[in-house]
Amino acid sequence: TGKIELPTVEGAVWDAVVEANPIMCGSTPLVRRECFESAGLFDPSLRSAEDWDLWIRIAEKYEFAVIQAPLVCYRVHGNSKSHNLQLHLQSRLKVIEKAFQNRPSDSILQKDRVYGEVYLSVAYRALQKHDFETALALKKQALQHYPRLLYSKVFHRLGVILFLRRRLGDKRYEQFLRVLKYAMAPKLPILGA
Repeated sequence: TGKIELPTVEGAVWDAVVEANPIMCGSTPLVRRECFESAGLFDPSLRSAEDWDLWIRIAEKYEFAVIQAPLVCYRVHGNSKSHNLQLHLQSRLKVIEKAFQNRPSDSILQKDRVYGEVYLSVAYRALQKHDFETALALKKQALQHYPRLLYSKVFHRLGVILFLRRRLGDKRYEQFLRVLKYAMAPKLPILGA
């Protein structure tokens, strides 16, 4: 992707882990055997998001520590499981249900927020696949689960991108981005002036 992502979540992290998987790549964690003995292993019934489920279960019982350095390169390709939107969405929804099934009833707002964030995240994936109708439907579902997303920059950014891509088409949208990037770039002083 060309991005360097460093997790910052440390200590008692259940709330942070359930809201978004802070472990970007399953190749990096170093987990003590006792954690697996207590929290279990990967859930074989999940076909996607099985790592997120495991980190949630471990975070319920243990604290996390982080090494602030890039540890692996992660390659994204069109055939990965996370590109199957329906499979990925269904697995993530199942993880949410599992995570909240034994939580106190006052955590319902957090659960709704997590549902909204998941639908919004998968909407972005649909947008990347140029599936604008699915992205729009998922964006609406995100808002139904968590109406406060209406005040989120991420929610509005998705709306603007959807609008522009549908109106301009891919080629003109990419041209628009190049012009915008050029216009927003800091201007260097002209030498000798």
